[in-house]
Amino acid sequence: NSRGRAARNITVRNINYRGTQAPRSVIKGWDSEHTIENITLENIRFNGKRITEKNIDEYFEINQFVKGLKVGR
Repeated sequence: NSRGRAARNITVRNINYRGTQAPRSVIKGWDSEHTIENITLENIRFNGKRITEKNIDEYFEINQFVKGLKVGR
């Protein structure tokens, strides 16, 4: 099992999922040495409902090893 150091500076935009919702999506770092950093989610929708900072926990499982997560238009 080889792990990279981190995932950094990733933007995901203009995703529109339609259908029955599967379990929450996962954004997780492995540990403090293997983090996820500076992730931007822009215009992500589940069945027409836009993901915001207020409702992100309904759709994504995020742990303490994720730093700099932004949710935008």
